[in-house]
Amino acid sequence: MIGNNKGFTLLEIVIVLVILGVFAALGFRSFSGGGSATDLAQAEDIVIAELRKARSRAVHRLPPSNDPDAAQVADLEGEIGALNDRLGTSMEVCPVKVRFTVGDASTRSVKEISCDEICEPCDEGKSEYRVSLTPTEGDPRIICLNGQTGRVDRAPCN
Repeated sequence: MIGNNKGFTLLEIVIVLVILGVFAALGFRSFSGGGSATDLAQAEDIVIAELRKARSRAVHRLPPSNDPDAAQVADLEGEIGALNDRLGTSMEVCPVKVRFTVGDASTRSVKEISCDEICEPCDEGKSEYRVSLTPTEGDPRIICLNGQTGRVDRAPCN
């Protein structure tokens, strides 16, 4: 009976499954069109998180100072640049920096939003501001900031 080997051993089956799993994991990105949709979604999440962090710091008067004229800066270019390096993509964000000036402590609001190196007018007093993420292929994503509160929305801009 020892010489009667019909079929595969459990070890052989497990090794084949592991090898197929590795190939599937490596090939998934190329089969899904380069992952551009997921890369763009990840970039959008990073931009929203950076904007919300800067807004929160401005509203709660966190460092760099408690000066009422101090501003918290969301460095979007730095965050997207790091993502581009990690993913090997070349997405662009505009504006590259958004400043939230500390508002009134009693209302917990942002006093002013201003943009550095802007792509569209970022004048004081606008009802909303737009941050655009542009991939090398496909349509850009627009992230909206409320002009009075600095609140970030994923919903379409007005």
